[in-house]
Amino acid sequence: FFFSPLASRRHAMSVAADTSASPLTAECALAKSAKGAACVQLVGQVLDNPSLYVFGELLDMPNVQALADGPPAHAAAYELLKIFAYGTWKDYTARAAQLGQLSAAQATKLKKLSVVSLAAASKSLPYDTLLSELEIGSVRELENLLIECVYGELLSGKLDQQARVF
Repeated sequence: FFFSPLASRRHAMSVAADTSASPLTAECALAKSAKGAACVQLVGQVLDNPSLYVFGELLDMPNVQALADGPPAHAAAYELLKIFAYGTWKDYTARAAQLGQLSAAQATKLKKLSVVSLAAASKSLPYDTLLSELEIGSVRELENLLIECVYGELLSGKLDQQARVF
């Protein structure tokens, strides 16, 4: 049983882009002029984008960093972006009351990123660990998420339904 994270969470990766340009080039350009509520909206668009799985460059943008010192809704958007960049599903759920509810697409994306983080720390992942860490209710739902990770080229690996490991 093996898998390997194909990309580090801290490095640029875009499933859809095969160019040498950063996957966040357009978003970073927009972040240069977007301030306040417009910047919060931009962060939401990035988190909703199914092909973007890196956020470090956006976090480095001055207008995005300024959200941290803004009104509570702005600071929450900044903190949520940091969780997507460096955190896990558990980090989010521990602070969900302050950060607000995720869309279904955002929740799935954060769970995928959490699998990548767990994969970086362990060669094999027992289903029970994944079910607990990701707060997923069924093995079928977990396997579907793992298959999406593999097809999305976030990870490579094999599902072992008998041994219940990835």
